[in-house]
Amino acid sequence: PVSMTGGELIAFKASDGKELWRCDAAFGYTSPHNLFVADGLVWVSNEPGINQTDVTEGRDPLTGEIKRTINTVEAFDAAHHHRCYRDKATNRYLLFGRTGVEFVDLATGDIQRHFWIRGTCQYGLLPANGLLYLPGHSCGCYIQSKLNGFWALAPKRESGAVTVDEYSRLEKGPAYNKIASLSRAEPRDRQSKIENRNDWPMLRHDTARSGCTKTEVPESPKLRWKVKLGGRLTSPVTSGNHLVVALSDSHSVAALDTRDGSVLWRYTTGGRIDSPPALYDGLAIVGSHDGYVYCLQLSDGQLVWRFRAAPADRRSVAFGQIESVWPAVGSVLLNNDSVYCTAGRTSYLDGGITLFRLDPRTAGVLARNQFYSRDLETGKQPDSLLEDVELPGALPDILTVEKDNIFLRDKRLGADCTEYKGSYLPHLYSSAGLLIRQGKRLGRRRQISTERKNPCPRGRRCIRLQVQRRTGCG
Repeated sequence: PVSMTGGELIAFKASDGKELWRCDAAFGYTSPHNLFVADGLVWVSNEPGINQTDVTEGRDPLTGEIKRTINTVEAFDAAHHHRCYRDKATNRYLLFGRTGVEFVDLATGDIQRHFWIRGTCQYGLLPANGLLYLPGHSCGCYIQSKLNGFWALAPKRESGAVTVDEYSRLEKGPAYNKIASLSRAEPRDRQSKIENRNDWPMLRHDTARSGCTKTEVPESPKLRWKVKLGGRLTSPVTSGNHLVVALSDSHSVAALDTRDGSVLWRYTTGGRIDSPPALYDGLAIVGSHDGYVYCLQLSDGQLVWRFRAAPADRRSVAFGQIESVWPAVGSVLLNNDSVYCTAGRTSYLDGGITLFRLDPRTAGVLARNQFYSRDLETGKQPDSLLEDVELPGALPDILTVEKDNIFLRDKRLGADCTEYKGSYLPHLYSSAGLLIRQGKRLGRRRQISTERKNPCPRGRRCIRLQVQRRTGCG
């Protein structure tokens, strides 16, 4: 039956089908009614469109009498409409999809909001097997902090915080002593300029990730050689007669001779590599999804050092392979005779993202910073971070440089990895990230455009590559 709230919930006796009781029930936001039997009570939507507080009353399943009332206002305290799918529940929690995933404790009424995760259109999410399953979605809101992909998230571990072993981070390779003995006092290219204009030593050519070069290209280029390495390749980088490319899914880096395409050497890391190495001063340095950063001799591929950027050697399954809970981005930044690298998935998960500044020859830690966006005492998402319908945070990406500033997407950092608050410098970045996974196994290919014809109005999703503070809205 239809009522002022959009319908009614009717309870029938299972033995004879007689009606026991009825109450008002409302449709969700472009979704069916919410109806849960949890903690021995019946909970039902009573707010049309779920645009204010909702599912606040727990009723006796036999009589319909209200036995418990929960204040859910905090879960709806954001300038955002509800997601377009039914909410879910367990015997302990109501799981709202107002802005992200809001946990309402049925016993205590405590509410924890997680705007950096959300379910997919019409289906939502699935609590099962003691995990929270989050299918992939296409929403562009909260693009600065939102975790993308298909995820299974577990409860907080009983042991609490991860124990970080600082003394076991560095592993020295066969070429370590040879490289480390080079004096840092020798004249060096402190600004990481590219002396040979035919070189392309890092992803998108230079530290600004400009994608530009002064290399002369003939009007009618001809194929010189062709080599099949197998598997999915990253884009290549070059220095002198060396062309280096990563074979992403086989965890390896290969160096080829640019003159004839012959394979000079090949090195295997402990995890998937999402982007090409960076070449500098006779070294090839690359991060791997095993949580380590590797430094190899460009001449022969010998290991110089391996540095664990992840806080601990803890593994999970991702895209059908084993990798670190804190994967390292492949394309590290080499600037001012230093290596800048990151490890982690988001500043809201597993202790956040760690940024290191390392000595390229010894892997000595010169500086570091930890990006963690939750409250350290409560573990909650701080209300102070909310900016209209945006939630600042940190996600892994390709680091860039602009006027001696290091950038992690929209985060402006100094050479010592400290973050500048309240000041913004225009620079090239993508709200969706420069680190865009491609190929069938890691997601569909996305097109990034630098063109901007009209401002992006609120209410439309966009992914653009441009010089602007906010480029994604929804």
